[in-house]
Amino acid sequence: MASPKELRQQAERLFALALQARERGDIPLADQLTERAMQYLEEANGFEDSHEPSPPERPQAPVPQQHQQQAQRLTDGGEGDTGNE
Repeated sequence: MASPKELRQQAERLFALALQARERGDIPLADQLTERAMQYLEEANGFEDSHEPSPPERPQAPVPQQHQQQAQRLTDGGEGDTGNE
């Protein structure tokens, strides 16, 4: 299997050939070459996407800390709380 870099290089060559075919007036060939180049690019991008490590999950705030913060607000008399007014 080709690496993403090799797939992109092949796509680049096919795009160049497609431009040459278009300049010669061979539009059907240019379209075929462009389509194939796009397939190579999609394959290269899909290959990279499937091999990238997933980002770590975002840590959630511990529940006890949330309760502690709520209790602190209640004992402070709700100062600074702009919520339920």
